[in-house]
Amino acid sequence: LPEKKLRALRVASGLVNKPMSKIVEEALDEYLEDIVDSMDAEKALKEEGEMTWEEVKEELGLDV
Repeated sequence: LPEKKLRALRVASGLVNKPMSKIVEEALDEYLEDIVDSMDAEKALKEEGEMTWEEVKEELGLDV
């Protein structure tokens, strides 16, 4: 991690009284769950013949 983010993680760890490794593990779990949910949503949209998730994001201006 870049030093700036590592320092922020150390501060957050102290504030919530949780080990940095646990914070990273929870963040990774959430990130991976979001990916799976996005893939499931994409699959469901395709099966229904609707717009793809990418098209929905583009339509809503969410593609950054």
